[in-house]
Amino acid sequence: MAYRGYSESDGNCSEDGIKRDADAIIEFLKDPKPILGQELETIFLHGRSLGGAVAIYMGYRAPQVFAGMIIENTFTSISDMAEELFPIFQYKPMRLVKYLLLRIGWNSDKLVPDIRIPILYVTGELDEVVPYTQTLKLHQLSQKSS
Repeated sequence: MAYRGYSESDGNCSEDGIKRDADAIIEFLKDPKPILGQELETIFLHGRSLGGAVAIYMGYRAPQVFAGMIIENTFTSISDMAEELFPIFQYKPMRLVKYLLLRIGWNSDKLVPDIRIPILYVTGELDEVVPYTQTLKLHQLSQKSS
């Protein structure tokens, strides 16, 4: 399955649109038998970078559907990534500019503290986009996961 704007899916990528796609995938996974002809026994979420943020969203929205999650090199939030990529946004006077420019949030750091399914985090220091420290922070915030 792929959400809009990725793989070979049509459409434009937006946070709201991808969340609608994720919600549709969740609904399908709740009852896949009409399409697949069978139930699915064990479903794990897996996502890397932005896909990790989508997986976290799905695990937060419907933990009863999933046995666990595998999250690879995923950021805490788009705001934190903006500060990594554009250090000028770390300065207080520039935070308003950052807020006005950002159209997406993907605030995984706000969701993971309430997720109670098992989460395996995979990260490394050589990732060229997402600093491994952001994935480590998500791990630290995931104290309620089983």
